[in-house]
Amino acid sequence: MFLAGMKNSFFALISLIMFFSFTARGQINQPLPPNVPDAALLEDIFRTTKELQQRCRAIEFKQRITFRLAGIVRDEQNRRNVNLDFRQSADYFVTVKPGQTAERKILQSQSSGKRDLDSLLRKFDILALQETLPSIATLETALLSFIRSEYVNSYRELKREKIKKHAAIKLLIRFRPGYMFAQECYLWIDEKTHIPLRAELIVGDVGRYGNVVLLTEYEGLTPETLPLTIYQEISCNTFEVGIPLRVEHFSLYSEIRPLTTE
Repeated sequence: MFLAGMKNSFFALISLIMFFSFTARGQINQPLPPNVPDAALLEDIFRTTKELQQRCRAIEFKQRITFRLAGIVRDEQNRRNVNLDFRQSADYFVTVKPGQTAERKILQSQSSGKRDLDSLLRKFDILALQETLPSIATLETALLSFIRSEYVNSYRELKREKIKKHAAIKLLIRFRPGYMFAQECYLWIDEKTHIPLRAELIVGDVGRYGNVVLLTEYEGLTPETLPLTIYQEISCNTFEVGIPLRVEHFSLYSEIRPLTTE
């Protein structure tokens, strides 16, 4: 009877070992779940960006465009290196209506640092730098025209962080092959409403310009209202007469108001 009990205990032990062996093997060999984005979240991102674009179909706003040129330039007359920081800006009043070219009226323009650095600025063709700068800071990109189902294939959630007063989700946007000029795209959205808060396009090299980056930020945007301001910034590097330069283009949209359309 004792041997029978031992025999039954032995088979029970073997069965238990086999059970845990198969369970462990299944856990080890089971593939990890793929990083599949939430389709509902992606559709919600498309919806919120489209609603933003729809609300901005007929608007008027003020726009300040600033061009900045910076670098270390040799002052041959005084035999010293000078930190060049030249800025030129212009203010516009812009009216946008569906199916029409935007009406743009200049309000004022100004330059800073030109008199003090006039002799150094003669080394550079500032007008050519402004005209050849990649024209990617537009109202269309400010309204995230590239975040749409035709272009975007998927996304990857990177982390949660704070954007001003918003709890935000930072996403890496993956575009369909051949549909976008950017190397990488990052999008920050509000954790609850999924409205866009910030976007960053890593464009890379464009012509004579290297490390081109386009940043867009929103202030005061809600699911029902227009943003208080939209800020865009192009930053890149280039060379002029063998001198490495930092070139930046800023665009600030403010006093954004809707227009009534008949």
